[in-house]
Amino acid sequence: VSWILKLSSAHIGVLITARLLAGLGAGGCYNVVPMYVREISQDDIRGVLGSFIILFQNIGIMAMFAMGAYLNYYTVLWIVVWVPVLTILLMLKAPESPAFLVKKGKSDEAAKTIAFLRRLDVNDKKIQSEIEFMKNEEATYDSLPKISFKSIYQNKAWWRGCMLNIILMTIRSNSGNMATLNYAPAIMKSAGVTWNPELQTLSFPAVMILASFISMSCVEKFGRKPLIIIAFAVAVVSHIILATTMLVQHQGSSTPGWLPVVAIITFFAVYAGGISPMPYIIMTEMFNFQVSYYFKSLCNKFLWVYNSHRHKLLLFVG
Repeated sequence: VSWILKLSSAHIGVLITARLLAGLGAGGCYNVVPMYVREISQDDIRGVLGSFIILFQNIGIMAMFAMGAYLNYYTVLWIVVWVPVLTILLMLKAPESPAFLVKKGKSDEAAKTIAFLRRLDVNDKKIQSEIEFMKNEEATYDSLPKISFKSIYQNKAWWRGCMLNIILMTIRSNSGNMATLNYAPAIMKSAGVTWNPELQTLSFPAVMILASFISMSCVEKFGRKPLIIIAFAVAVVSHIILATTMLVQHQGSSTPGWLPVVAIITFFAVYAGGISPMPYIIMTEMFNFQVSYYFKSLCNKFLWVYNSHRHKLLLFVG
C-alpha cells in the first residue's frame, strides 16, 4: 500500500502517509522476522542465519543506492514495488514456526515442519527431542504469571536481560553510523579525495556486504561477545582517527588523504559485521520463544523513540 501511494502521487501529504504505513510494516518486520528466523533455525547455525538478515538489508541498501544513481524516481518505485508482493507470495508457501505450532498443540505438524527444515525423517530422534524441548518450554511459560512491565521488573533475570538488550541497542545507535554516512562525502572532500559520486555512493554498501559475509563465517566460531568487543574497539579507533584528522585540518595543517578514507571504510566494515547484527542476534537468543516477542517489542519501541530524538539532535550538532 505504501509503494502504491508513492506511485500514485508525489504530494507531500501522500508521501508522509506512505511513510507512516511503511513504518508500521517495518515495525512488525523488525519484531517478527528475527523471531521467525530464530525459531526455524538449528542451534549451530542460528547466528549465521541471524547475520543473513543484516546481509540482505545491506544488499537492499546497495541496490537502492545503485538504482537511485542511474534511474528516475518512478522507475525505482516500479521496480521495488514487486519486492513486498514477491515476499507475500513466498511467505504463503513458507512453513509455520515449529515453536508456534507446539504452542497451539499441533505437535505432529511441528514435527513435520522440523523434518522439512532439517531434511530428516519425521521419526528421527533429533526431531522428537526438539519437540519435547519446546513442550517443556511451553509448560514452563504456562506456569509463569502474565507478562507485564511490572512482572519484568520483579523478575531479576528478565529485568537484567531487558536492560542488557536496551543498553546494547542504545550503544549500537550511538556508534556513529548515521553521522559517518551523512558526513563521509564532506570529510573525504576536505581531505582532498575526489571520487566519482556514484562510485563513492556504492562503495560503502559494498564494504558492508563484504563485512557481513565475513561476520557470518566467524559468528559461530568465535561467539557473539568477542565479535561485539572487537567491533566496538575498532569503531572507537576509527572515530578517534577521523576526529583527529578533522581537528588537524581545522587548525590549518595537512593529513594524508588516505587516512580518513581508511577510517571510514573500516568503521562501516565493523558496523556491518558486528555492531549492527550482534545485538539483534543476542536479543533473539536471550529469551525463549514465548516471551521473546514481548521483550523485542519493548526494546524496539525504546529504540525507535530514542532514535527519533537522536536524529533531531544530530541536525543541530551537524
